[in-house]
Amino acid sequence: MPYEMLLFEESNHVAFVTLNRPEVLNAMDSRMLVELADVGERINRTTTLRAAVFTGSGRAFCAGGDLRETSFTGVRMDVGALDPNDQWAAKILAIKKPTIAAVNGVAAGGGLALALACDIRLASDRARFSAIFARIGMPALDGAAWLLTRAVGHATALELLYC
Repeated sequence: MPYEMLLFEESNHVAFVTLNRPEVLNAMDSRMLVELADVGERINRTTTLRAAVFTGSGRAFCAGGDLRETSFTGVRMDVGALDPNDQWAAKILAIKKPTIAAVNGVAAGGGLALALACDIRLASDRARFSAIFARIGMPALDGAAWLLTRAVGHATALELLYC
């Protein structure tokens, strides 16, 4: 699949995936969600790859969902919303090779979920993490609540999600 919202490069057995919408802080639209799911499957099936690095172009890792997209829901509507096998974050989490989130700026909402879906998170001094869902009146989407609970524990995850 050719990517419009992602840059994909292979070098020395490592896949480098760059979210490439810097003008909107790499906010995820429906096209990017499809591409993220595909890239997760691609990395899994490419036998020459040994690891994957996810990052964002410009000054952000990923500002979450592009809320200007009126059809944006965070899930595909043609499948059951609770089907973990068809969600983009589940595809990243299911990569059988080591995954690294190279967080170069803001990682909010779905961007936080993407970072949490990776095995390792490396943060620059400009990195900022935010579970912004409640502050903008949205439920925690993209598996963010489950992933955050795994990373920081139940009580801290609830505190971050509610504030």
